[in-house]
Amino acid sequence: MKNKKFILASIFVIGFFIPVFIVQAQASDHLLITQAQITGGPGKTANDFVEIHNPTNNDIDLKGYRLVKRTKTATTDTAIKSWTATAIISAGGFYLWANSDYLEIVPTPAATTTATLAEDNGIALRQGPANTGTIIDAVVWGAATNAFVEGSVFGENPGAGMALKRKADNIDTNDNSQDFSIAAAAPRNTPGSVGQGAESENPPAETNQPPTSSEATAEQPGQAPTHVFEDFYLQISEFLPNPKGGDAGEEWAELYNSSGSEIDLSAWILDDSGGTVGKNAYVFPSPTLLSAGKYLGINLPSGAFTLNNTGGDCLRLLSPEEILSEEICYEESAAEGKSYVRDSEGGYMWTDTPTFGLQNIFPVDEISAQPGAVVINEVLPDPEGDEEEEFIELKNLGEEELDLSGWKIGDATRKFEITQEAFDDTVVAPNGFFVVPREVSKIALNNTGKESVVLFDPLGREMDSLSYEQAKEGAVYAREAEGSFVWSAIPTPGAENNISKISAGKKSGVENLLKNSEVLGASIARVTPEQARLLPLGAAVEITGDVSASPGVLGKNVFYLSGSGIRVSLSEGELPELVTGDRVTLTGELATFHDELQVKIARPDDLVWVSRQEAPQPARIATGEIGENFEGHLVRLAGKIVENSGSTIFINDGSGTARIYIMDSTGINKPVLRKGDTLVVTGIVSQYDENYRVLPRSNSDLDSGSIKSGQTGLPRTGVGYWLGVLVLIASILGFFEFFNYFPKWLNRQ
Repeated sequence: MKNKKFILASIFVIGFFIPVFIVQAQASDHLLITQAQITGGPGKTANDFVEIHNPTNNDIDLKGYRLVKRTKTATTDTAIKSWTATAIISAGGFYLWANSDYLEIVPTPAATTTATLAEDNGIALRQGPANTGTIIDAVVWGAATNAFVEGSVFGENPGAGMALKRKADNIDTNDNSQDFSIAAAAPRNTPGSVGQGAESENPPAETNQPPTSSEATAEQPGQAPTHVFEDFYLQISEFLPNPKGGDAGEEWAELYNSSGSEIDLSAWILDDSGGTVGKNAYVFPSPTLLSAGKYLGINLPSGAFTLNNTGGDCLRLLSPEEILSEEICYEESAAEGKSYVRDSEGGYMWTDTPTFGLQNIFPVDEISAQPGAVVINEVLPDPEGDEEEEFIELKNLGEEELDLSGWKIGDATRKFEITQEAFDDTVVAPNGFFVVPREVSKIALNNTGKESVVLFDPLGREMDSLSYEQAKEGAVYAREAEGSFVWSAIPTPGAENNISKISAGKKSGVENLLKNSEVLGASIARVTPEQARLLPLGAAVEITGDVSASPGVLGKNVFYLSGSGIRVSLSEGELPELVTGDRVTLTGELATFHDELQVKIARPDDLVWVSRQEAPQPARIATGEIGENFEGHLVRLAGKIVENSGSTIFINDGSGTARIYIMDSTGINKPVLRKGDTLVVTGIVSQYDENYRVLPRSNSDLDSGSIKSGQTGLPRTGVGYWLGVLVLIASILGFFEFFNYFPKWLNRQ
């Protein structure tokens, strides 16, 4: 019996080492390379395949991954296969790649390309761009010494019909010499594991039609990869080489999707001029989706490449395979604050009006009074009454009548074509006017923030444009005789402009606002959030605006309106469910919350839902601009992290430090951040006593260039974790039992 105790104690001691084996031998939580064949024998040297296994309990999408190789001492990747569209490996399943000349392979591969494998090579499965993306798994054989070696190289080359084969499909000790052996090739491909098969090296013929849905997500063997279609429709629309102030972290580029389908930009690359992709190239994160007909602005973070201010430079767009899609070059020096934009005819020019993420605005030569010259003459963005009373007025400066059928007008979100179906008469007389009402065009002009209106001729050429920063209620933005625009108190749709300039003084502004109270009642002023800031605390107001932060996100029964922005709080009851972009009208009283201006509404009935608009877009500002001027605004800013403590982060782009505060009510999981990381933040500017801070609304409002993920050591959940804990406890108890019993056992012997 005593010997049994000794044996039991010894088993417990041995058990002390078991957790190490549990960690090493538990099923892998990532994709694994399980087989690789490099030759079928003489005359069959291209009979190559690689088998990838998903040992997890969840399906894994290969989109954004790439299979690459390196020769014996190579320092750069050679592409075997990359996935730019969805390609699923089911849980526990296998995915088979083969050389396209390996015709007799069974089963049918999920994908084929012309790449080959050879002796003394190494292969890796990367997530992200070539050369720099994360290596998920790798194996190196023969005499190769490249960087793909995990632990020790597998020192043999597999012969004809033999494969380098993982000893256990789901075990990865990160040592090639221990994980692999040479065995007869037996490739596997799970039914349904297909995606982006044989890749064509020839792009499709040009067409004026966008790709169909099936073309844009081609997944069957023999079809061309998605990026071939994306190349044709993805355009560099605009970029800013020389921003005002410091360039690092402030340069940006803009892409446009001219197709009729959404494009996934995951793993696409932006870089400046050069041959191979530079180490500072910008790689689009996954997922990055660009909707049909939309623009995408990309802030180039600090540490990314920078474009030359003098001597010219080029901006390149490359596919995930590092195939050049488009290269736009400028030879002259880049003036500060000017962007290089694509015009309606596909050429490029410099403009003083950068439009980050929006439709481009081009410099237009002054339009002379020549036959057929049409201009934007007057716009009414914010009528005193119904919003449907908005209009855009055109004027024919020529000496001959002109038919405007086919002409288009638009703002950043909508373009409208003038047709005979929409108007009884589309002909405008010499020096005549043509009025386009909002109820016909459906173009809703902004009351707050920046807005632009553009006029295009039937060929799509931009003929005229105007921009304003802030609408004035009841006023029109009207063209003066010399061509400049001013705010006028007298709308004149269909007639010559009657300029009656509006004073911008605060006193007159308050007087004009209080005049509105006569319309709404003895004590209520109909105002915008910006106008509300001119009124005294306690004033009763009616405000119509779009939700920029939904109720509950930044506090119980609290939400924000966009534009110049304002906090709204409910005193009693529950606010209805609202999403960003919902347009509401509310009646309440001006008050403050820790010195931040807000509108307090007494009950839910004081808020009326009007319509659903597009989600409001943030204003891009510098970190040093955070303050009273932007209180309540939805903003976007970027800078290096200079301090990081708890829920508060401080960032600085060189213009001053901005405080970022993550409220518990948002449910945001704060990412792992380090001092010196670049952080891009979208959020609401809020005042709390003497401090101004930016309040992000969700995880998507935080974008860091150095967010860390993953874990090491024992798994934190699951059977393996708890088994490891139990064995560790048993091992400790075993030590005590062993050292208590072992001396007594020796004495008896």
